[in-house]
Parts: sequence; structure tokens; C-alpha cells
Amino acid sequence: MNLRSRTAAVLGALTMALTGAATPSQAADYPTTHFRVTISDGADEWHSGAQGAFTWYNRSVLVDWYMYLKNGECASVSFVALKADGSRITSGGRDDCNQYTSNWFQQSDISLNASSIVGGVRHIMVLVYDVNHRRDACIEYTRPTFKPRPASAQCKL
Repeated sequence: MNLRSRTAAVLGALTMALTGAATPSQAADYPTTHFRVTISDGADEWHSGAQGAFTWYNRSVLVDWYMYLKNGECASVSFVALKADGSRITSGGRDDCNQYTSNWFQQSDISLNASSIVGGVRHIMVLVYDVNHRRDACIEYTRPTFKPRPASAQCKL
């Protein structure tokens, strides 16, 4: 290998190390948390909900999720990214109505980007609001490697 090839290889490795770019083998090393937040009538009949998985990257989080909607009803789901001190970084979500059949519907992934925030996302609140029954549910999930709070707990709004 000539000097130019070695220099390019070293610079490429250094750039990946400094930017935190993941190779395919490293991507599997990011922790994943599964979540499920639902609203029911108390008789195990669901009205609305959200479930899926968070992939916790260096500072940001990718939300891969499904939304449950009962036939003829509407709901709102929000994901709120928080810093370690509980202050809000960013959020994403969806409002939807279902005119067909009660079911879980695959949603587009949501990126909770905190790449410019020191410490990044430490907690995510999942808020589900059932528009028809005016009820809500909220569970807060904590990054698996961040220990001051339990892995999941009811939100303190």
C-alpha cells in the first residue's frame, strides 16, 4: 500500500471514530427499548394506543412504531424527547382517525434528533390521547444505560 492509500485509510478511520458513524456490525450494538401505551375501557377493549421500539443512538433516538385505532375513532400519539434534567429537546407524533377496522397500523419512523445536545436524549414520554373518550395515558421510558430513573414509569406532567 502506498503512502496516499495509507493516508486515506487512516483519515477515513479517524473520521468515522470522531463522527460516531456506525458500521453495520456496530449498529446492532445500540440499545433498544420496547414500549406499549394503550387506553382501554377497563374490559380489555382497546380504544387507542401505541407500541413499538426505540433505538437509542449516541444522542438521538429512532422510533419504529404502530398505532392502534378502534373502528370509527380518533387518537393522537406524541413522543417527547427529554434531557437528563427533564427539559424538552424535541417531539414528534401523529393524529389519526380510523374508518375501517380496529387494528394496529404501521406508522412512519420518527427521528428524535438531539445530535447537537450534550448528553442527548435520556428519556422519552409516550403520550396517547383518545379523542372520542377524552382520556389519555402517558409512560416515560429511560435510556437503558442511564440509571437515575426506572426503565419506565407513569409520566409526571
